[in-house]
Amino acid sequence: MKRKNILKFVSLLGIGSFVMLAATSCTSATAPTPNPTPNPEPKPDPMPNPPSGGMNDGNTNPGMDTAAQELASAKAALTTLTNRESEKVGLYVDYAKIKADLTSAYTVAKTTSDSSTSTLDQVKTATSKLQTAIDKAASDKQKFEQDHKDLLMPYSELKTTLSQKNATVVLLNQPKYSAILNKINSIYAQGEEVVIRTLDPVSGAIPTAASITKVNDEINKAISENQLKPKKDNADAFANYQFFKLDKTKIMGMSTNMMKQPQNYSFVGYSVGVTGMQSGQTTIPNWNFAQRIVWSSGAPRAPLASQTETPQAETPPMSAPQGVEPAQQQGDSSPKQASETQEVSPTPAAEVQAQQADTEQPATSQGTPLTDVSWIYSLSGTDVKYTFTFNYFGPSMAYLYFPYKLVKSDDSVGLQYKLNNNNPVALNFGSETNANGPAASVDNINVAKVNLANLNFGENTIEFSVPMNKVAPMIGNMYITSDVANQGAVYNQIFGNTNSSSDAAATSVTVDMLKGYSLASDWSTVISQYAGNDLTVDNMQKPNEKFYLVGYVGGKSPRTYRESDVTMNVQKSPAVSDTNKRDYIFYVNAPKDGAYSISGVYISGTQNTEIANSWLQFKTGDETNVLQVETPGNNNTEKVASGNWTTKLATFDTARENTKLNPEGKKTLNLKAGLNKIIVNGKDGTGDAPNFGNITFTLMNPSM
Repeated sequence: MKRKNILKFVSLLGIGSFVMLAATSCTSATAPTPNPTPNPEPKPDPMPNPPSGGMNDGNTNPGMDTAAQELASAKAALTTLTNRESEKVGLYVDYAKIKADLTSAYTVAKTTSDSSTSTLDQVKTATSKLQTAIDKAASDKQKFEQDHKDLLMPYSELKTTLSQKNATVVLLNQPKYSAILNKINSIYAQGEEVVIRTLDPVSGAIPTAASITKVNDEINKAISENQLKPKKDNADAFANYQFFKLDKTKIMGMSTNMMKQPQNYSFVGYSVGVTGMQSGQTTIPNWNFAQRIVWSSGAPRAPLASQTETPQAETPPMSAPQGVEPAQQQGDSSPKQASETQEVSPTPAAEVQAQQADTEQPATSQGTPLTDVSWIYSLSGTDVKYTFTFNYFGPSMAYLYFPYKLVKSDDSVGLQYKLNNNNPVALNFGSETNANGPAASVDNINVAKVNLANLNFGENTIEFSVPMNKVAPMIGNMYITSDVANQGAVYNQIFGNTNSSSDAAATSVTVDMLKGYSLASDWSTVISQYAGNDLTVDNMQKPNEKFYLVGYVGGKSPRTYRESDVTMNVQKSPAVSDTNKRDYIFYVNAPKDGAYSISGVYISGTQNTEIANSWLQFKTGDETNVLQVETPGNNNTEKVASGNWTTKLATFDTARENTKLNPEGKKTLNLKAGLNKIIVNGKDGTGDAPNFGNITFTLMNPSM
């Protein structure tokens, strides 16, 4: 039964179909079909198989006719061409005109390619035009390079220079170098502009080899070590501060006060009004400039012949001739004053000192000045002004500081400054928020602060003058910083302060009596040099050291000198009186609030008594904040002629055990952080004080 059914099925299927089925079954592939290889740029078959009957016959899109196939193929070819736009256009980055033309051709071609209504002819035309533009760009570039061979090397060198820009500017990314960076960027911008316009600009002239070379040279010059380093050094210096010492020769115009400074003066800033006059002379001050002068410590007292340190050798003070006693120390009751009037060989020291004080400041080759403390007393007269010029490569804003005070209390003061070619700006001294400093007074040294905006990159000039119907205050040396955080350092420089360390951990500060601005109240007060082979400090030999001590503080005895040596514009005002104590004022910039011990050096003499030369009194403006320390004599039996008044120094320290103090046990003076006014005198504010030198204030434990 089964056999019959099978035969019947075979007969119905047909021999041909059976054979086909058998063949298909017997020839099935045994290996896996490989993945097609990706074609990054597939191209349509330009000869697609025409439709045929049967099962598809290889036609992948049986619904697309021949025209559609041709359009698709043409668009595919155009797309392949436009896909290389970045590559092709990138060849002409230095040829703006060629690049622009080629970019335009690509834009037109892509518009045609992307359009759904583009015809076959339009696509073929767009393809042809784009290929022509590509070929033309290559040809134009080749021709340009042949015609302008001289541009290629300079342009390449300029691009190399510009590629190294970051390595230069990264070294200038600090606020203090901001102006230098701006200048460098502006010079780089000139070169970048050349590269932006390219060798073949879209509009305008083709650059010349000379112009490209010039820009490249300017950049390389600006960033060269010999150009950039001095500017950076300048910016570094101003980021700290720069000091500009007053110079008498820079007072211009017809001044009404043309006399030389009084030759008998040592200190030239006073805490009382300078108003007296000598018989037959005009009212003083009749000078417009004065600087501190160092005197000799021995007889005959006179200004040092040299007011400079090494390399210029100083003329040592003259020793008293055999049999002539040294000059009297104030408070010494022995009759020695007359010795200074005895005849000795003349000295040219006073004349040399006067010449130095009235000429431009010594150059480096002449030695370093012993002290830079100077004052402009007056800017009165016709077109009188004080001008100084400086080179500056810091930020556009900087800050000018200078000390100032009144000459006398009834002065109606006014001061204005002009920066470069700007209009004059009046300075405001008062309590206002925008004031340049406190109101000026006779018995205080204040410090002005002036904002210098829009400084030039390079040379700058500042000019000081007086508004009409006003009188200038006394003004001192100038200090400029580009960083307002350095104001404390400027104050230290002005007042001769040196901290024990430069950081917040500083616990002591030393005041240099020679270098710092200060105020005397009597013309007799003097600063003298102590030096020589016989010099001792606490009985230890100091033959190679020099000390500078302030004398004639306290008491009333006038300083004497040989009058034949000191003759120019001699003034005996201001002078101590019953109502005017002979105080000495200096300033200490305390690092922090607290109680400070006081130490220093003084001349011990041989006859320091309970009344004269045996006590130093220190106080602040608060009359209850007073400290007195004993300064005993050297207690030897040597003859006065041995020079003890000029060679034997001693030290004191209020923190030292067994130091005699008043009030007893009070070892410190209370100071506030910042500037503190210190007033020095003798015992109880009236006695003679010993000559004293640099003073150190040391912060003590608050429990002491």
